[in-house]
Amino acid sequence: MRIKKRNVTAVLKYAVYFLLLVVTSSATTASGLKPFGLGTFVALVFAGQNILILSPMYIAAGVISELSWQAAVVALTPCVVFTVAYFIHHRINKRLGLAAANAYALLSQVPYVALYFKTLSIYQIVLTIVVGQVFVYISILALYAVISRGLRYKFTIDESIAALIFAGVFALSLYSISFENFNLLYLFFGFFTLAAAYLISSQAAIYLAVAAGLGCAFSGGGLTMLSVCVLLATAVVAFKNTNAWCSAVAMLTADAVLFYYFDAYDGYGYLNVVALAAGAAVFLLLPKKFKNPLAAQFSSISNGRAGRSIVNKSRQELSLRLYSLSSVFEDMQGHLLGDAAGNPLKIGKVQVAKEVAASYCGVCDNRDACFSSLGADTSAIICDILEGTDRRGKASIIDMPPFITSRCKRLNGFIAAINERADRAAKYNGELYEVDHGRQMLAVQMGGVAEILDNLADEFKKPVSTDVSREKLIIDELIYLNVSCREVMVYGEGGDVRVTVLVSENDAKNGAVVKVVSKLMRVRLMQVDEFAAEDGFVSIHLAPAPRYDFIYGEANRAKQGEAVSGDARCVKRISPDRVVFVLSDGMGAGQNAEAVGGRAAEMVENLFEAGFSAEVVTALSNRLLTARQGDSFSALDMLSLDLNTGAANFIKLGATYTLIKRGDQTECVEGQALPAGIIEGAKPFSETKLLSTNDVVILLSDGVTDVIKGGELSAFLAAYKGVNPQALADDIINLAVNHGANDDITAIVVRVFLRA
Repeated sequence: MRIKKRNVTAVLKYAVYFLLLVVTSSATTASGLKPFGLGTFVALVFAGQNILILSPMYIAAGVISELSWQAAVVALTPCVVFTVAYFIHHRINKRLGLAAANAYALLSQVPYVALYFKTLSIYQIVLTIVVGQVFVYISILALYAVISRGLRYKFTIDESIAALIFAGVFALSLYSISFENFNLLYLFFGFFTLAAAYLISSQAAIYLAVAAGLGCAFSGGGLTMLSVCVLLATAVVAFKNTNAWCSAVAMLTADAVLFYYFDAYDGYGYLNVVALAAGAAVFLLLPKKFKNPLAAQFSSISNGRAGRSIVNKSRQELSLRLYSLSSVFEDMQGHLLGDAAGNPLKIGKVQVAKEVAASYCGVCDNRDACFSSLGADTSAIICDILEGTDRRGKASIIDMPPFITSRCKRLNGFIAAINERADRAAKYNGELYEVDHGRQMLAVQMGGVAEILDNLADEFKKPVSTDVSREKLIIDELIYLNVSCREVMVYGEGGDVRVTVLVSENDAKNGAVVKVVSKLMRVRLMQVDEFAAEDGFVSIHLAPAPRYDFIYGEANRAKQGEAVSGDARCVKRISPDRVVFVLSDGMGAGQNAEAVGGRAAEMVENLFEAGFSAEVVTALSNRLLTARQGDSFSALDMLSLDLNTGAANFIKLGATYTLIKRGDQTECVEGQALPAGIIEGAKPFSETKLLSTNDVVILLSDGVTDVIKGGELSAFLAAYKGVNPQALADDIINLAVNHGANDDITAIVVRVFLRA
């Protein structure tokens, strides 16, 4: 049976955890304190590792560090406490937090106090508990960062300090483990110093050496070991630009010089030299296929120039395909319009009359008498009969002129022939209209899709210009501010620049991210999107903030006696610098009006979100509503606001006027177009106004304007001193109610202002 790779990985992972538990549980300071094992166990549990596997490992580590029943009880207690806590938190669906983890850790130390109260001084007990709690916090910061995010991403300042302290504790324990002249620390020091220098950075090697030296100092090695560790790491870094073998030789040479010439060590022997050399040899002989992935993991950010050039090439190719696809849709639109223009003409009254004259009168026995009296066939008289029957739709004997009634011997058959041919023509004309209507609607859709594809092609045609140096600067600044940041990508230039930042969920709620990135990019940015990534991280997308921003309020009241309002509203931000407001007034009241108005508003919202222009949206909305609604119509009132320029595009299909309040002055935008869904080819009213800071736009349904005269409403707005759009919307609705409004009434108030 083949052993699955992931099972091997899991075994190796928990083997490393066991090593950490054994080493930290055994770590003893020069004063005899052993408070570190608990922190490692709590941190591993906090990081989501299997507590049922960790518990026996921690108990074994505790017994290994001190072979006694007291040590077993002290190690068992945290396992019980955290197992119970884990299942309680799982049951209430609440994650184990940092404060709770520290509280449970403190509770877990109660048996230690009880068992060692008589054998240890109160000073040792209190110091062990305090240092243990501090190390719990430190271990959680260090191990959670490594386990949850990996080694590829930079640590925050807190996490970096915690990791170095944890490394120091690890060194403290290793330094205390020695056999004759062999010290276990040297074996690990040789390997990790070279690994830090060549896989991470020179600074990392020095920092690690400082941590190891301080750990040795607390274990009784004194500050001499701190100096030795730093000097050995310095020798490695000094020869880093040659090759790893030279650095290893330099480290061993420096170690020999410190011992033989400066007598820096006490109890130092050749076994320690062998241990240091063995650790270095392990790194040197480690195959590249293992080193390279490690180096990639430790690399916090790569320049990615090759990858990004490939991205740009792919974007160019995609742009060409989009242009080609756009041409296909434009051709389809042209063919549809051409086919509609080339359709057979509908059957008119003259053609119907000629068919009846030929097929019925033409075979009549009295044909010659009638034709000779008229000097032609009977089509002219039949055409007059059809003209007179437009309202009723059917010809009857009362429509027959004296010429027919006095001569026609088959009058009933004559009338039936006229009606039959007229019905057939009406049916044909109806089918022709439906076909033509469908072609026209498809043509508009094809044109809209072609426009969207052209816009997308234009966007993808622009190469993605990335700024690697700025990305690194942003990461460093966020890390300095203790924001846990995995990645940053800066692309685009100037007003088209975009920044994507991957930060932890907690930091995503921190407004400092946007401020810091804006400051470093020297562009005022705003958050335009956010979505969960993985492992508790969130991807935040930033784009240049437009010149203007807006706030709005809306108020609505259903017609008296109705449970729902037929006025539907929607507000849609279709891009960082454009927002659309839609007010759809379904004709009538109640549920039917609500359904009609809601359908129209939803259709408009979906079309805008898909990327169609305002012209295409109105044309498609009108055609689709004409086809679907029958005798139900909607008044559509739309405002498309450009937040960069302040340009407000007002589009109306049967909607009432809109008011713009500029200080104590008001301006009216009034459209005359028919409501959507009445006439297929109805042209929407469209007008653009330029807004400035603190201008207010008021969209109203006709339920309001029917009861309040325009002059009165303008005077009311001119005297209104409030700046809260919601309050103004509420006041307008109350004013309409006081004027006896007996229809669905709605007000949408939008205030535009300059960003600070």
